[in-house]
Amino acid sequence: MNGKQNIKTANWLIVLAGVWLIIAPFIRGFSGTALSLNDVITGIIIAFISLIAIGMPEEGTWLNWVSAILGVWIFVTPFFMMSLGNAGLWNNLIIGLITVALGVWGAATTSSSSSATTTRPARAPSGRRTPSRPTARTWPGWSTRRGRWSCGDGPGTPRCW
Repeated sequence: MNGKQNIKTANWLIVLAGVWLIIAPFIRGFSGTALSLNDVITGIIIAFISLIAIGMPEEGTWLNWVSAILGVWIFVTPFFMMSLGNAGLWNNLIIGLITVALGVWGAATTSSSSSATTTRPARAPSGRRTPSRPTARTWPGWSTRRGRWSCGDGPGTPRCW
């Protein structure tokens, strides 16, 4: 797979993790708790962010990092909310790790694919690279066209002394 396909795959899997967070409290039997409310809200945010990142894979690096940070939040939430029941705890630990891994994978793929598409400076017909911008100042007598000193060796060239 190429870089863009990897990014879309990672983000679609994060969307699935977000949807699972939304429905898991009702399936796993821990609805009505503070942890279930947190999971539903965080699941909506994660799914929404990943859907946006799917739409703009080139600029979505920071969105993947946000997904990874939210994955860390999902992972540590049961310990802060003192919800150490088996269903909610294991659900959040597993989905949190998956979301972190996929978010980092999407962000790393985005940054590596964007660095691979950087443009090089144009080449002159002779094969030499042309500078991206002209040199602002040169020493008197230095010929930028020839790349050597030209002290008075032709009409109109400055003398070096």
